[in-house]
Amino acid sequence: MIKTIAIVAALMFASAVTAQSYPEDTELRELAWEAADAKKFDDSFKLYIRLADKGDPAGMYGLGVSYLNGEGVSKDINAAFRWMQKAADLEYITAITTLGLMHENGEGTAKNIEKANYYYNIAAQKGDARAAYFLGVNNDLGIGFPPDGRKAVSWYDAAAKQNHDGALHNLGVAYKDGLGVDKDQSKAIGFYTRAASLGYPPAEFELGYMHQYGEGVSENSELAFFWYQRSANNGHPPAFNALGLAYLDGYGVTKDVQQAVQWLKKAAERDNSAGMANLGDLYLLGTGVPKDIKRGLELLNDAAAKDNTWSKMRLGTAYFDGVDLPTDYPKAIKWLDKAAERGSGTAMLYLARAHRDGKGVSKDAGQAKLWYDKAVAAENEDAAAELKALIADNPQLKTGN
Repeated sequence: MIKTIAIVAALMFASAVTAQSYPEDTELRELAWEAADAKKFDDSFKLYIRLADKGDPAGMYGLGVSYLNGEGVSKDINAAFRWMQKAADLEYITAITTLGLMHENGEGTAKNIEKANYYYNIAAQKGDARAAYFLGVNNDLGIGFPPDGRKAVSWYDAAAKQNHDGALHNLGVAYKDGLGVDKDQSKAIGFYTRAASLGYPPAEFELGYMHQYGEGVSENSELAFFWYQRSANNGHPPAFNALGLAYLDGYGVTKDVQQAVQWLKKAAERDNSAGMANLGDLYLLGTGVPKDIKRGLELLNDAAAKDNTWSKMRLGTAYFDGVDLPTDYPKAIKWLDKAAERGSGTAMLYLARAHRDGKGVSKDAGQAKLWYDKAVAAENEDAAAELKALIADNPQLKTGN
C-alpha cells in the first residue's frame, strides 16, 4: 500500500517539537503559511529559505514540501528528502512522520519499511496523530510487522484521540468486523459518525451501508441515501456506485434510471470495479443505455480483472443462460468456478444446475448435491427447493451413496 504524502500548509506550523532550542520567527512562519495557503508558492518558497537560513526547522520542512510538490520551485524528490531529513534531525515532528513516508514509498531514498516504521514510532511517541495512524495501518496490514489487530487498534485509538479521521474510520471498521476487538456495532456507528463529522468520505459511505442493511441501526433507506450522497459529493467512488444502484432501484430516492447510469459511469471512470460490473450489466440488458453486448462484456471483464466477484458471477450466468449473448458452457463454468471460489451463492447454484443437467460438465447428481449444499450454506434463496427436487429424483442421495 502506498501512502500519499498529502501535506497542507497548516501542518507546517502546527507541529510540536521537543525542548531542543532553535531559532524561531513566528511572524515569518505566519507569512510563509499564509502565502502557501493562498497558493502563492513563489512567495512561500522564498520565506521558507529565510526561515531555514535562520535554522528554523519549520522553514526546512516547508522547503522539503516545496521540492516534493514542485511548489515555487522545480520538483526535486532528492532535495525534498534532504530538507525533510534536516528538519527531522531538529526533531520537527511532522518532518519525522513525512520522512517515514518517504522511506515507505521510496521517494528520494531507497524503499525501506523498517526505517519508515522507525520514524513513525518516534513521531507517534511524541504525539503525532498521522504517525500513530500509519503504525496502525502497518500493524493492521502486516507491513513491516506481523499482522496484529490489537496493536493496530491501539495505535488507531491514539490517533483517534486527536480526531484523526482515518483512524476514527478504521476503528469503526475494527468494531464492525471484530478485528482486534470484540464486535460492537454501536461503537462502530459511533466512530464512523465522528469520522463523518470531519467530512471523511469512507466513513460517510459506511454509515450509508449500515443504514441500508440495518447494522447497528434500524434500516432506513432515506438515511442510507443521505450518507451515500454525502460520500459521493466528497468524491468517494464506492458511493458513486451505491447512488447508482439507489437510483436504479428507487431505494431512498425516486427511481431514475438515467441518474443511475450517470453515477455508475462516474464510478466506472474512477476504476470502481462494482460500478464497472453494474454498468456492464445495464449494457447487456439495454437498461438506461442502448443495448451493447460488446461494451457490457468489456466492462464485466474489466471488473473481473480487478477481482470483482459479482462480475465473475454475472459473466458465468450470462454465458450459461444464453439470454444476453450466445450460450457458451465452457466459459460459463470457468467464470462460475471463479465466483464460487469467492463465495458467490448464485455461482454455486448455477454450478449445481450444471452438474445436475450435464451442461459444460459431466452429469453427476452427487456433485450437484455438493454444490446445492454449498449454495444453501451461502443462503441462496433458490437452492433449498432445487436440492429437495434433486433428492426426490435421486433417492440414493439421501444416504450419501
